[in-house]
Amino acid sequence: MPRGSSSLNLIIGTAPAESFSLEHDLRLLKVALLYGDRALLCSPAASQLFEMAGLKQSFAVEQGNRIEEPDAKGLALVVVAALVLAYFSIGRDQRLHDLRHAEWLGRLPPEIIAAVERLTSDLSRLHQEIDRLIEDPELRAAIEEVSLAVRSGNVDVHSFGMARPEEAVQAFVTRVTEAVVDGESFPLLDAATGDLIGRALRDRQAPDPGPAHHAKHVHLAAHLFERLPAFEDATVAEILDLRRELDPHLVRFRAAMLGFADKIASAPWDRDFTRDAERVILHDVEPAILSIQEAVHDNRVVAHLRRHTFQQDWKLAASGTIAVGIAQWAHLPTVLIGGALGASLPLIRLVNGAMEARRQEHRSIERNGLFFYYRMRDEMRRR
Repeated sequence: MPRGSSSLNLIIGTAPAESFSLEHDLRLLKVALLYGDRALLCSPAASQLFEMAGLKQSFAVEQGNRIEEPDAKGLALVVVAALVLAYFSIGRDQRLHDLRHAEWLGRLPPEIIAAVERLTSDLSRLHQEIDRLIEDPELRAAIEEVSLAVRSGNVDVHSFGMARPEEAVQAFVTRVTEAVVDGESFPLLDAATGDLIGRALRDRQAPDPGPAHHAKHVHLAAHLFERLPAFEDATVAEILDLRRELDPHLVRFRAAMLGFADKIASAPWDRDFTRDAERVILHDVEPAILSIQEAVHDNRVVAHLRRHTFQQDWKLAASGTIAVGIAQWAHLPTVLIGGALGASLPLIRLVNGAMEARRQEHRSIERNGLFFYYRMRDEMRRR
């Protein structure tokens, strides 16, 4: 855990893209809900959409609660006053903003400046089309999924307000870079953000392997989750249910991920990371999952055989009990009755011993570090 923290706190970084979608945000959010304790979603696009949806909802509620018609004349005066103030201040604010942004860009390497300008361009287009986009049913459904994650208490959305695209991108790059370098949170980044952060770290005078090291196990877990057939279609509600059900096994799963991540040489933002992660999954993780599956199967087979044997033995015990009843009715010697009862005691001890043995076998299986993932895969296949 970062700097002695007992919680696994994640920062999710998703960059603005050409296609306006929350697909990457939701995918990484679901990973965070399963693997982390708390998560901060740092996404300029998601922040803008999330806040605009909230403003529209608040406005609709306010309009619904309003009894009297609004004062159209008073409202017009307020709007005109705001426009006049904006006219006199916008030139000064824009010049100050441009100077600050140019100063910040001047401190960045050329290749990072190009990436930042692409992000700014994509976010600017989102600003221009946000009123239309916010009415899209699929996007509104995605916003509601993010809202559900926030209401769970495990996720926060970093607010960029309604800042200019240049300011929002600058704040985004600064926030994520600081989080990665400081090690206060475990980074979980999409491809574009990872590429940007990787470039920034490579350009530092003394690269620190720490950020890459403590980010690897989180990204490895993400790769594992994304391999699940039903993961993409799982809702936030289903993910929250799975997390509550499997929470007792999460600590060992994290420890297993740390161990497997040590075998990966590349950083999560390197091009080779996906290839290296797949190699570890195929060479180490999948065989371990198969071993759990076989152990569970063997345990079930043994349990079935034991139940079958017990049923046969209990039939014999039942016949002995009938004999005891006959003996009582016929006033047979009590020594025979005691012998019949005593004959069932070893069977009772055998049943108790078998049940305890099965419990121990089950606990042994659950202690495997990948039992969390095995159960999650099993549960998703049933849905």
